[in-house]
Amino acid sequence: NAEAEAARTLTRPLRKEDLIVDWGCPARRIADLVRSLSPQPGARTNLPGETGMVKILDVRPALAPEPGELSVACGDGSFAIVERLVPPSRAAMTGAAYLASGRHPVARAR
Repeated sequence: NAEAEAARTLTRPLRKEDLIVDWGCPARRIADLVRSLSPQPGARTNLPGETGMVKILDVRPALAPEPGELSVACGDGSFAIVERLVPPSRAAMTGAAYLASGRHPVARAR
């Protein structure tokens, strides 16, 4: 029976709010979340200048922003370097390619 099977699992099914990146967390925790959700269903966030949610595929923690990279300030003063993402209605790209496409560096995502 499906209810008995669900009761034996160690975690509840993922909800949409579980996929949203909380940039107030330390960068290491964000990298772990992104890795656990990649490639499907994928972590999500809003970035300034985008009309929809951006899917984050790969992030690495750093102590400081890196020139030419999409760097997002995190809650503990560290930075998450977004290595791969999927903007709305576009193909997957690197964070650097995202910036080169006319986007501005992000100090903090919302």
